[in-house]
Amino acid sequence: MYGFGLSMADRRFFYTVKLTRNEETSSFLITYGPLPYEKYTSIDATIGKGISNKFLQLQGSVGLGVTTGIKRGAFLRSESTFFGTIDYYEKDQFTALSVPLEVSIMFKPTRWLGLGVAGFGNLNGARTYSGYLFRLSLGRLR
Repeated sequence: MYGFGLSMADRRFFYTVKLTRNEETSSFLITYGPLPYEKYTSIDATIGKGISNKFLQLQGSVGLGVTTGIKRGAFLRSESTFFGTIDYYEKDQFTALSVPLEVSIMFKPTRWLGLGVAGFGNLNGARTYSGYLFRLSLGRLR
């Protein structure tokens, strides 16, 4: 999973627009596992609230977004290969409205650099997912 986001803050809230991409892949150029690989892209706008002191920051946010991608549909067939069995499924493309959620904690060693961890979820009607990520924040941190 990877992504990119921009955030701005006023005195009461912070606002974020972000794009995230989550996809299954094979390793070492060897195809394995069920096909097609699942892929999701989400574009979100969130509003959040945080508390902060000189060295720590805790934030929570919620918003609206659009998630699009490919998930596996009905089973089609199995094939045996040198590396094992590969199951093939229908390719089910989707687009759905989503509700992104995120909670994060960040250590701020300087006023311009933050290192943290975030837990996130993306609630949608097609393929809800969640996880965590390590965060690097650059800019004027409050």
